[in-house]
Amino acid sequence: MKKPEPELHLIPNDFRGKVTIRFAQPQGQQEEQEGRFRLYRIPSNGILNTQYQSNLGVKTKEDNLFFIVNEMGTRTRLPRFDEPNLAPTSLVVSNLYANTYVYYYFVDELQNIKNYPNPLLDESERNWNVNDPGHIDTN
Repeated sequence: MKKPEPELHLIPNDFRGKVTIRFAQPQGQQEEQEGRFRLYRIPSNGILNTQYQSNLGVKTKEDNLFFIVNEMGTRTRLPRFDEPNLAPTSLVVSNLYANTYVYYYFVDELQNIKNYPNPLLDESERNWNVNDPGHIDTN
């Protein structure tokens, strides 16, 4: 399997919510590089259609960077939600959820990140009860 390319995500300063990146979109944003990084310019609605093919694989934190960008173009790195010593009101990025065609992640205050569901899960299965007689334990 080919090693994934490093990625740089630029997110509008006032954006909060779910980011969706749709790959292999013929009319999407053209491929753009910044140094060794794929560059994803996230629009204000949080949905980026890109001509890039998906980039699945394990990336280090140094190879998957997220920045908010203000009106002047100044970038501020967004920490991941699991970094130490963050205040509850710190703006963070969640885990990246991905399949072959789409990436999802969330940008919000740390205290709100837990409220976003994994968009790749069937939410009817998210909080199933092991004591439910309909649950079959396969262990």
